[in-house]
Amino acid sequence: MKLKNKKDMCSRNGWPIIDVTQKFVEEISATIIQYFNKMQP
Repeated sequence: MKLKNKKDMCSRNGWPIIDVTQKFVEEISATIIQYFNKMQP
């Protein structure tokens, strides 16, 4: 699957695209948790 197709799929489903470039695993997981908490009612 090409990058544009992946971006389109994420956009259609409301999934965030997280830039993990030069980040530690802890930073990435904290970002994911923040997105998850925002999605909760």
